[in-house]
Amino acid sequence: MTSLPRFSVIIPTYNRASLVAGAVESVLAQTYTDLEIIVMDDGSTDSTAEVVRHFESEHRGRIRYYWQENQGKSVALNHALGLARGEFIAFLDSDDRWLPAKLEWQLRALQEFGEQHPCFTDARYINNQNLQTTAFAFAGREYKGELGLISDPTVLFLGTGRSGVYIQTLILQKTLAGRVGDFDPKLRIGNDTDYLFRLGLLTRFCFVNKPLVEIDRTANRKDGLIEQMARDEYLRLQEREHLYHKWLDLTRDLQNNLRTQVLGRLAETHNEWANWHLANHEYGKARKSMSRAVATQFTARTVFKLALTTVAGPIARREYLKRDAERAKHRMTT
Repeated sequence: MTSLPRFSVIIPTYNRASLVAGAVESVLAQTYTDLEIIVMDDGSTDSTAEVVRHFESEHRGRIRYYWQENQGKSVALNHALGLARGEFIAFLDSDDRWLPAKLEWQLRALQEFGEQHPCFTDARYINNQNLQTTAFAFAGREYKGELGLISDPTVLFLGTGRSGVYIQTLILQKTLAGRVGDFDPKLRIGNDTDYLFRLGLLTRFCFVNKPLVEIDRTANRKDGLIEQMARDEYLRLQEREHLYHKWLDLTRDLQNNLRTQVLGRLAETHNEWANWHLANHEYGKARKSMSRAVATQFTARTVFKLALTTVAGPIARREYLKRDAERAKHRMTT
């Protein structure tokens, strides 16, 4: 490649020898071909390096492979961003795939709305019989037309329900990525959401209303971060608390409604901490968590729960376990 590519496609990976080839091949199959691929290996111990090196030798100048000591996805992404040469940045997880026309459609959106706007697409979940839908549909996002513009993207991440936006569907200018800053190494799951939220504070998003990415949702995969976090509630709550405190700092000088929504998310996290402590018979810690919830956002529900954990911890625990069982039963039947 004699000139700088228009797109730098970043693929972070870790022990995905059996999957990363599919991701790389889906980028090479794009109808828009002015791109480079940066595969950033976060310390794989399997044959991931061998698989990617094969592509690197076959497509010299278009694919670059790097290996780092295992430090997490955020560090891998930050390292790759520093190596990117393209005018635009795109991301792809190593277990997912793009459809051939993804970049072509996104360029159409940029032509219509302006290259300064990040652009995301719909995506389709694969390899999970219980999730045979698209990201937009699953999030309840109904957009009209093939292309569109969202004036306030932060609403997607703070409103009710899911956002429907995934980092592996996104493209953005490299200069804008520089303004967003690094992915947060303290976040393992929420790093993408945090990055998208911070991006949404800077500019509007455009979208392509077509499922142009396939997101692998194989259930109970041993190497899946989502599955790991689901098994470790303590770590999940730590991440959420860190995330919402960070967002409060970012929105300190912004509109009150946005801060109110962040405060609500933080209060709910303190409430979940109280549930975790109740489940573990830690009534004093549960009371402290509920005190934080009330101090963060005062509601009748949180005040009542604080009173209950204060005077009758075992009763509060029984009520929580009962409601948790009911929620679990509901999830199994819907």
